[in-house]
Amino acid sequence: MRDLFLRFCRWALPLLGISGVISCDNVIQSPDMYGCPPAPEYGVPVMEFRMKGKVVDSQSEQPIKGIAVTRINELTSQESVDTVWTAENGEFICQGEDETSESMILKFTDVDGSENGEYSVEQVEVSLVLKEESQDGWMVGIYAADDVQVELDQVTTTEK
Repeated sequence: MRDLFLRFCRWALPLLGISGVISCDNVIQSPDMYGCPPAPEYGVPVMEFRMKGKVVDSQSEQPIKGIAVTRINELTSQESVDTVWTAENGEFICQGEDETSESMILKFTDVDGSENGEYSVEQVEVSLVLKEESQDGWMVGIYAADDVQVELDQVTTTEK
């Protein structure tokens, strides 16, 4: 009986080990079912971030409301599921937690159609500055950019 058990273990345990490695590799590398990249795991340094700014028309310098602002992951080039919109005065605040980085890419998209004019899509790299250092485990601190200014070009009828 003991001999039979040992033969089974020699055969089954390597298969279980290989299947575990293969399944973990897929989870780490690929996005989840909603298209989101994997969240930072325990032991990965994270930061709080805050980006404030204003979106204006490049010609008239007037604020533009209703522009969707999303973050783009620099490693995977995927858009974040967190979206904010510009207010009546064109201002936005994008904040949260993410892996430590000194810059982020923001994408500005006109989603309201021709309600306030149609504007081109822009991607802007925003430099972040350490505002407050943290000594709390893996939280490295608060990074911010408080004066992000974005000018969008109005789409003309020939560009459509």
